Amino acid sequence: MADWLWPMTAWHWLAIGLVLIASEALIPGFILMWFGIGAVATGIALWLSPEMYWHWQLIIFAVVSVAALLLWRIRLQKHPTLTEQPGLNARSGHYLGREFISPDGISNGIGRVVIGDTSWRVAGPDCAAGSTVKVVGVDGATLLVETI
Repeated sequence: MADWLWPMTAWHWLAIGLVLIASEALIPGFILMWFGIGAVATGIALWLSPEMYWHWQLIIFAVVSVAALLLWRIRLQKHPTLTEQPGLNARSGHYLGREFISPDGISNGIGRVVIGDTSWRVAGPDCAAGSTVKVVGVDGATLLVETI
């Protein structure tokens, strides 16, 4: 790539970095921020050394972005986020050990139970309509049950 194809200045990198960091508020995933940090770091490096070649700019951008992401992941492993409701996104785990009535029963190992306003798929031994089942496990969105 010729130098005339790469007219990036420090202000370009800083603007790209700030847009990426601000985009984090709109796009879920917590990934754009690290590339934004890489772009800002590249902008600062280019501001300090205005004659830097384009390939060094790309190297700085890539190294800082990946390093920021890896450092954040290491920090999260050492200091996990604590919450008052750790199973919030795993509702099915809350039903372990509880008993429910299967209104239609279980046929060929598959049936349904109604919990609150939600109908859950269950897997377990065949049973008649109106039987009571106990949740003994979870397989994805399917509750594993045994007949009481």
